[in-house]
Amino acid sequence: MHVSFTLQNIHGSPANMGNGRSNHPYSNYWSPNSREKVLECCKCSTAVDGVEWVAHVFNGNPKKTYIFYSFTKEPCSMSVRAGADLKSLTGSVTRTFREGTPMIKMLRREGGNYMCVSCFEKCHQEVFQSVALSIHGKAALVNSEYTLNRASYGNAKK
Repeated sequence: MHVSFTLQNIHGSPANMGNGRSNHPYSNYWSPNSREKVLECCKCSTAVDGVEWVAHVFNGNPKKTYIFYSFTKEPCSMSVRAGADLKSLTGSVTRTFREGTPMIKMLRREGGNYMCVSCFEKCHQEVFQSVALSIHGKAALVNSEYTLNRASYGNAKK
């Protein structure tokens, strides 16, 4: 069993957070439009209220994906669960994030519909792996079960 933790805490604190700009995962970001303040997954109907920021990865590339995120307002702890079918190997790791950590909650492909992290990973596995590698160390991916997403690199189906 191999579990890769795709998410790292970035350096953010109330002292240097200001308006949050110092912690953005990418330099090109903007506030969502009025229709994007409340987002609903087109697959499972999970909804997120209060998305604060939007950025994109792979601009000018067929993998272009928009990420929708907010910053943690206070320290929070989340877990990653892993398991295997060979005589039931299971385990979990809890991670605590500082105030000001970007938490990605929804994604959207260029020209596509909004999806929660869990559905995006299922429907766009190869693109998801690329996005997860690109944001590694810059932000956290939160799935619809409110746990950290564990991206399994190298398992994309062609």
